[in-house]
Amino acid sequence: VPLRHLRDLKDSFNKHGNEDAIKVDFILRQNSSIAEEGYRLDCDFPKVCYCDVSTSTGFIYAMGTLLQIVRGAPYVEEKIPKRFIIDDYPSFPHRGMLIDTGRHYLPMDILKKNLYVMAFNKMNVLHWHLTDDISFSLDLPQYTNLQKGNPSPFTYSKEEIIHFIKLANTLGIKVIPEIDVPAHTQSWIRGYPELQGDALYWMDPTSNFTKDFVVKVVTDVVNLFYGNKNSNEAYNGERVIHLGGDETWDAWNSTALREWTKIHGKFHNKTDLVDYWLKEVVGNISETTGAKVSIWNDFLNDNATELEVIDTWQIWLYDPEKTIELAESDRLPKSASIIFSDYSAFYLDQLERTWADFYNVTFRRDSKGVIKGGEACLWGEFVDVSVFMARAWPRASAVAERLWCDDPSICPFNHAWAVRRLSRFRCFMSNFVLGHTSPHETTPLGRFQDISAPARFYSFNLIKEQWWCPEWTSKESVTSHENGQKFDGVLDFLRLSEL
Repeated sequence: VPLRHLRDLKDSFNKHGNEDAIKVDFILRQNSSIAEEGYRLDCDFPKVCYCDVSTSTGFIYAMGTLLQIVRGAPYVEEKIPKRFIIDDYPSFPHRGMLIDTGRHYLPMDILKKNLYVMAFNKMNVLHWHLTDDISFSLDLPQYTNLQKGNPSPFTYSKEEIIHFIKLANTLGIKVIPEIDVPAHTQSWIRGYPELQGDALYWMDPTSNFTKDFVVKVVTDVVNLFYGNKNSNEAYNGERVIHLGGDETWDAWNSTALREWTKIHGKFHNKTDLVDYWLKEVVGNISETTGAKVSIWNDFLNDNATELEVIDTWQIWLYDPEKTIELAESDRLPKSASIIFSDYSAFYLDQLERTWADFYNVTFRRDSKGVIKGGEACLWGEFVDVSVFMARAWPRASAVAERLWCDDPSICPFNHAWAVRRLSRFRCFMSNFVLGHTSPHETTPLGRFQDISAPARFYSFNLIKEQWWCPEWTSKESVTSHENGQKFDGVLDFLRLSEL
């Protein structure tokens, strides 16, 4: 098949001491016995390489692994292995990354580059935090006042969103929108002050205007990200909406709302307000949109009882052991699932944390299968376009490996073993995925400290090896767009294969 990625494989063999490998027959086979996102590579170079998958995503991941072998070996003075078999599949079905454009607008080209890097890290969910106090970053023409006071003149249009989602889906990535309510909603209240009602700040859960308005806005967002549920134009897979629910704090501690709980509540405290919000707003959204609902775990700490309307609880306030305890308890409905994102474990915006801090997280599956995976969260308070890629990668690669493999016998907590792979993978992403050819372009994929800090205990040579990429062949900053687009050949092959 004369496509770009296969030519690239042949060129790599010819260039790096494998002169006999002029031709490799690459045979893709659909095999229903392979796990949904798994793959099997059975390669006998230079004769043939068999790739068995059951889904297109499995093929994406198989090619990512194969290209690392072919493109990576020459740069570590190793020969490409002539014979190998790889059976690979994920430990968790949800391996995500959260980005935050509610605080800082991020240009679409950066978001698309991030998708390619995510795919090479075998991450399959982009959790998009679209709204916060700073801005409502999505363009909804029927609600123009949502842009009142937005510090950025830019928002994401319907056309941009749909194009972005389709690219993500092609790369095996699902895009889940988050509309954060009822807290973090000053961007809403600036344009529609009646949403605040009797609350001290943020939204009033008892207001009929608030309830109706939020349902309408969120319904439009769900239809934008998934297509109208009553049409044949659905995309982006199963309908899922994240509704925030974090950090309401004392916004509902007003005299008027305390009086409301005495009349309408059964506990006469904040729990009444939380339950009312879950039943009247979240439940209505779920019924109207047909979407499954995700939410942060704050309302569990508020002793909420209306839990049936929540399909997935995203944990950011519990460590791994407490999360396991919750998953194995009877606190949640049997149909509920958990996504792990504890702030002390997987928050990328904590700048003092190196890749090793994320790699050391002892995250594992629970006995009931309630925990479906986790997310690396890059909140946007201190992250704009100038530092986004550097803050995300390669530290998120450490999270990605923990989510792909939770078996310590296969993926041990061994820094000396991991740092060599991570440093090499950083160079591979920089050059092959993004097309960087110069040390001037190191910032878009992490600082030296992000890679090397824990490894300083091993050897000076190890540090030297880590930060310099042999792929940097230019003294000046010249990005090779041809190199950065080579993975598109994989997508070409995928489309032609009709997998």
